[in-house]
Amino acid sequence: MDPFSYLLDFMNATSDLTIENYQLPEYSTVPPVIVAALRQYVTEGAFVLYRGFSFETELEAHKFDSGIAVQERLSSWTTNKEVARDYASNLQWGVIVQATLGSSSVLVEVQRTSLAQDFGFTDDEVLVFPGTYVVQPDIFAVE
Repeated sequence: MDPFSYLLDFMNATSDLTIENYQLPEYSTVPPVIVAALRQYVTEGAFVLYRGFSFETELEAHKFDSGIAVQERLSSWTTNKEVARDYASNLQWGVIVQATLGSSSVLVEVQRTSLAQDFGFTDDEVLVFPGTYVVQPDIFAVE
């Protein structure tokens, strides 16, 4: 499979933020040929990344109180905290998690690819490999 087709398929599959899409098993591992092709679009060094989550109840929103986020599949993060806040503001309670990750945890910086221009991706999106990450949660009630 072409790496950009793979990337586009992933982004289309996760654009509908239902629990069914969130747990798509085919993104729990990334084929090595895709990794090799997309890693050229990653800047070396550390990334400060954010991810927004929405929950119906305050109890659910506290799932990151341990400071650990387990991402069982490829996941979409952003370098822009306000973008994460938008994703976190869909239900009653929002959580923005912040993590500082090394470049080895990143599959691709979407903005560095031609897909950003071709398809208008503007969320400063970074795709992160499955893993367990130390995070700092910011929990808030959605107004």
